[in-house]
Amino acid sequence: MFLIDIPLDKWYNHVIYHLLVKGVSCVNYEQLLIKRLAELRQKQGVSARDMSQSMNQNVNYINSIEHGKITPSMKAFFGVCEFLNITPKDFFDVENSQPERLNALIATLKKLDDESLNLIAGVAEKMLGGTAE
Repeated sequence: MFLIDIPLDKWYNHVIYHLLVKGVSCVNYEQLLIKRLAELRQKQGVSARDMSQSMNQNVNYINSIEHGKITPSMKAFFGVCEFLNITPKDFFDVENSQPERLNALIATLKKLDDESLNLIAGVAEKMLGGTAE
């Protein structure tokens, strides 16, 4: 379980960053949770009912979260992240539309030698229209 390895203070600091530095109010924060859960769940092609059942919850659990009827506890939120195979940080990184895929790519890139990594970085920069640093 990779979520056990994430110190709670780091997750808390990430949430505070979004609340204070990025100016996300508590109302927007709740909406962010709702929208992000639906987005990530749908990208994995799983229904709210199936996700709820896989998490050993009532069949309407995820649907209730996505419709703003309930807010998950911290433990339940960690369960959501575990189901989605992402970290809590990934969950709130709205600029990352494919966190599970990006994490897998990063894990692969970490295994490359410097020359190969530089080559891939150069290709990525060219694809984005920039120059390799």
